[in-house]
Amino acid sequence: MYGIRCDNCQEDFEGDHDGIAFTHLKEDVLEKAINRDWHQEGNEHYCNKCWHFNDEDKLVINSARTKEPAVYRRKGCVFKYCPSEAQCRVANKCLNG
Repeated sequence: MYGIRCDNCQEDFEGDHDGIAFTHLKEDVLEKAINRDWHQEGNEHYCNKCWHFNDEDKLVINSARTKEPAVYRRKGCVFKYCPSEAQCRVANKCLNG
């Protein structure tokens, strides 16, 4: 199952009419999110409340809505949400490979 969580505010995507947040196909949930004004920048996703483009067409992230993920994550980790949160935090590195 695939779902999308805003990398800024940690809010999960839910479909407009169906309330579905997860699908069997990654492309389906991404397409639904983009149709609801979510933005994808590389591997990061931003809900419609957390981003806009400025007058110079540069992406601006709403820092007032920023929340730390509930689970430890560091850039470059092979897992988006590390299942060994406490151990990785203590070691300050991904212990999953």
